[in-house]
Amino acid sequence: PRRDGESNEPMKSIPGMPYHWFSIVTLRGSPQETPIEIGKKLAASFSAFSTPEFESKTFQFRGDSSSTPPLSLNNYLLDRDCIMYLKKIYFGVSKEDIMQDDETLAEFFGSPKEGKRVLSGVSDAEWERKMWYD
Repeated sequence: PRRDGESNEPMKSIPGMPYHWFSIVTLRGSPQETPIEIGKKLAASFSAFSTPEFESKTFQFRGDSSSTPPLSLNNYLLDRDCIMYLKKIYFGVSKEDIMQDDETLAEFFGSPKEGKRVLSGVSDAEWERKMWYD
C-alpha cells in the first residue's frame, strides 16, 4: 500500500477504486533500461492481459520521472514494504552491512539516520527469515 504522508499508515482509497494513485514501483532489468522503456513495456503487458473474468483494457504510460527524480522509496511505500524491496535487491546481504551503506539507506529511507532507525526495529531473526516479505 501507498504511504499516507508522514505517517507509516496506508493511504485510504477512494470509494469505488481499489487504489487512488496511478503509480507502480519497478526495478530496472538492466542499468541501461530507461523509465520510458520500463513504462512502455508495462503498459503493453497490462494491455495484453485478459482472462475470462477480466476483459483487457488499454493502458498507457503517462509519465517520466527522469527529469525530476523520485524521492526516497519510503515517501511512497510503508517501511515494511521498503524493507521487502531492500531484501529482494540485496538478497543475502546482512542487515549490519546494509546499515553501513549510507547511500542505500538514503535511497530507501530518505537518510542514513532514518534507515538505521527503521532497520533497528527489525530483529535479526526476522531479518533472516527467507520468506520475510511474503
